[in-house]
Amino acid sequence: MRIALVLIFVAVCLVFFGFGREPIPWTSRLRRVRAGATRTAEWIAPDTVVEQVRTDYLEAVNWLSSTLVDNTQSCAPNYLMGRFLARFQMITGYEDQKRRVYFDGIFTARHHVQVRQFSEDGSRCLVVDCQTERHMETRCANQPSWSLEQDMGDGVIVFQMCYDIPVKRWKIESIIQELPAGWSSRADTGHIQFYSHEKTGIGRDN
Repeated sequence: MRIALVLIFVAVCLVFFGFGREPIPWTSRLRRVRAGATRTAEWIAPDTVVEQVRTDYLEAVNWLSSTLVDNTQSCAPNYLMGRFLARFQMITGYEDQKRRVYFDGIFTARHHVQVRQFSEDGSRCLVVDCQTERHMETRCANQPSWSLEQDMGDGVIVFQMCYDIPVKRWKIESIIQELPAGWSSRADTGHIQFYSHEKTGIGRDN
């Protein structure tokens, strides 16, 4: 009797967690490019999905650049998730603590965005943000007339995006790395290689 109850419980869990989750709509429409080449093979989503990633990423960036000024930190879960959200909330929580002096940094740039390397199920991808005209303005909250402006130069930063199924929106999940100068001029332009304990190769790509 106990064994039967356990089996029923396991079956219910499988149905709930496995079949109850809404699938990623474009998983079956992903295409594999440069298959067979370990270093350069990757999954690419349909153009409409790529454009949605780009749009949602830029909206998140615009929100991040204005949140301290507009005091909209509580909206963070609309644009961020995972490690990036936790880090943001930790930093803004620290800034909310009463201190004698604290500074706000306002970062602006032109963003030239590439959407690359989707996961096999299409739920995650990389955004390669090639930033130009980067500028940082630092303000002191206790001295409104004080500010410091800095030219940050050009740079390339890679973020991981994750699709939030319930709200049907891509959100920034983590920052991967800042790429070195001259990265875009390499022969294998654009490929970011991960090193982890997980096996990432598929089929002939191994």
